Amino acid sequence: MASLTGLLVVIGCGYGGVPIGDGTVTPPPAVASEIGNWQVQATSTAGTSPFIALAGWIYEPKSTGTAAVTTQSVFQVTPGASNCFVSATTLPSQGTLTGRALVLNGFAVNGQYSTINATQDETATHFTGTYSVRGGCASGTAGTVTGTRYDALTGSYRGALAGGQTFVIATTQDPYPDGTGYFSLSGSATVIGTGCLTGATLDADSSYVIGSSVSMTLVSASGLRLTLVGSFTPDASSITVTSVQIAGACADSFGAGMLLRQ
Repeated sequence: MASLTGLLVVIGCGYGGVPIGDGTVTPPPAVASEIGNWQVQATSTAGTSPFIALAGWIYEPKSTGTAAVTTQSVFQVTPGASNCFVSATTLPSQGTLTGRALVLNGFAVNGQYSTINATQDETATHFTGTYSVRGGCASGTAGTVTGTRYDALTGSYRGALAGGQTFVIATTQDPYPDGTGYFSLSGSATVIGTGCLTGATLDADSSYVIGSSVSMTLVSASGLRLTLVGSFTPDASSITVTSVQIAGACADSFGAGMLLRQ
């Protein structure tokens, strides 16, 4: 999972879907603190829902007063009932941030151009607004959006799963996401209560957060891989594990559980 360091480069079309030169947009150098991990819920108000959720990053350079600054985003789309985004779920956008007014104009995805117009709250950790889509399968659809920014999943987490095992996981979230919306995780883990493994490292190539979702792949010295899949809270204080996937020889059952930041 390659991260973006120094420059964020988004491929596609420009504002309102108008092509820009060779289709490459190069923004100014990014400051890590200005790249947020966002979960966006969408509710349809016109037409068949093209998507029910978006998750990924928004580049939010500081905006003061009435000066507009260029912003960008890359989301992974959770398709809605129309299935118009099923075959192409990566949605890059470019737009403006003027004070607390956020506009994101999506690049073409199967001929579909989505626009988000929203207003951030005073903490810049939430926004509310509307979306609309023109062109392609979802043309004419519209709805409302609510967005929540998620803190970095960096710290020490401890908790028990239903199988009786205790996990202690130290994670570090990469401040720079990749080009498809994901933030990589690295770190280490100690596992108590299983004979399958006692210690492990997080595989940074397959451990990530995106929006509210988290997936952590623990790799033992013997090559056993345990992947904890779930979600976390916006303040990154707790992780809810909904499933554990096992790759390798391990007869234990793990189950669901919760990890709390220590």
